[in-house]
Amino acid sequence: MNVEDLKKVIELNRLAKEWLRDFKSHKLGEQSQKLDKQKKEMLTLLNKTNQIIERNGGATIDTGNWEKVIQQITEKAATSSLFSFCLDGGVDPLTNGAEVEASDLSLAVELKQLVSSCIGSFSDQINDNRIKNQLEALYDQSLRVIKAPKSNSDSGLVLDFYATDSKRCRKMAKKMESIADTFNGILQIEFIQVANTDTRLNGLCIKNLPAMDFKRNGKRIALHEGPLSISMTEKKINMLLAGGSLSDSSSVDSIKDLKSLNQKELYAMGEFLLFYFEAAWCGTCKKTTPVVEKFGTSRSKVRFERIQVDGSHQHHRAFEVTHVPCIVFIRDGEIVGKHYGYLNPSAMEEKMDHFATSNKREVGDSDTGDASILPYARKIVDPK
Repeated sequence: MNVEDLKKVIELNRLAKEWLRDFKSHKLGEQSQKLDKQKKEMLTLLNKTNQIIERNGGATIDTGNWEKVIQQITEKAATSSLFSFCLDGGVDPLTNGAEVEASDLSLAVELKQLVSSCIGSFSDQINDNRIKNQLEALYDQSLRVIKAPKSNSDSGLVLDFYATDSKRCRKMAKKMESIADTFNGILQIEFIQVANTDTRLNGLCIKNLPAMDFKRNGKRIALHEGPLSISMTEKKINMLLAGGSLSDSSSVDSIKDLKSLNQKELYAMGEFLLFYFEAAWCGTCKKTTPVVEKFGTSRSKVRFERIQVDGSHQHHRAFEVTHVPCIVFIRDGEIVGKHYGYLNPSAMEEKMDHFATSNKREVGDSDTGDASILPYARKIVDPK
């Protein structure tokens, strides 16, 4: 994607965000069902443009001083002849057969992210055409360097990508294909299809999929479990190519796909978590679910998940959930409150205010007495 196409996608992304902000602030969904349908279309547009922006340079930045960002970009570009000519109008070294080393590729990936972020966040503030032309030239040159043939120097770096056929693994696999194209010739990526029950995972100490096993000369450097953005994955690779080190990491997308739960995984999901346990056969759940979902998704800082208790997983046991419906409030990986049974809208809103707004950490336990016991409920200790 060239810089002009990227600018159009970024503008669509900005317009979709503005529309959704207006929709929420003016409560437009209460005025027209057609507008509610348009909201879904705008959310789809926002998600698609976010994906394109990520594939072509990472997430855009929202705040900061554009002059400082420009200075950072020009300073980095000046360190390599493959990019410095974009600043002074020289000749592209690639036209004279210059080879691309690992350090050049790392710089290209970093400049691509910085420039696209700058264009997305500050294009309206930058009035100097010279600077705009430099940014566009650096972005296009980053693409040329990424696509150019690489030198034959072997970094010894290998990334084993383990995945199942689940939706989130397939989504991450597409990102890995893009990353493999970017680092072609310098980083070897192996795509390994497995099942959750594969005994190899136990030997590799892999508990959650997808997983990335970083190795150098056959020895593990670091392990990452869970989905990861393209920009963060590229940063990890660049650190290793530059001779740096990584520690093991995890990013949990949903507890539904996890084989086991622990406090570390819950902490990785976010500061404020709201898990709602329900069952298809539960009468009280049918009237409780719409209330919980409405208020559970009303706070941007709160991560909300609905979890069907159907015997296919044991996550309810990890939270000592013995009845449904049940709302579990979690902060910093620890349970701070639990409610069994129906909650009317005002009571649910009050609990959300206490959970997400108040300085008090404890929400407390409550029970309206109309929850149904789970046929496979069994007490188990809280995640440690």
